[in-house]
Amino acid sequence: AYLAIEKVRFADMIQYEIQMEADENDLILPLLIEPIVENCVKHGITGIKKLNIEIRIRETDGYLAVCIKDDGKGMDEERLEEILHSGKQAGSSIGISNVKKRLSMYYNQQLVIISSPNNGTEVQFTIPKGAIRYE
Repeated sequence: AYLAIEKVRFADMIQYEIQMEADENDLILPLLIEPIVENCVKHGITGIKKLNIEIRIRETDGYLAVCIKDDGKGMDEERLEEILHSGKQAGSSIGISNVKKRLSMYYNQQLVIISSPNNGTEVQFTIPKGAIRYE
């Protein structure tokens, strides 16, 4: 839903694809994927070329593997280290910080971010399949 809204807002500047290779009834905590996708849009758009975003969720060995990838601006190693290894900073990385904490608390999992300038960013995490159940 978030990407559909942003697609209207940015028209031809965003293209996205969602690949679901898992049971759609498997549940994950709300707001694990959206803040990452929001960062793709917020930090990835260059204004020069179309931003391509790919969201892939697949089942593998009792886990759900989630990968969110864009071909936007990317970030340098210093900024990436700052995001990965520091806590919440004033006005910066709040969404990613929250996702990292929730992955750790609820699933005992970590966030993996791969990025380089002008080559986009890829964010990955896995969660145990069936860890969240609503009855």
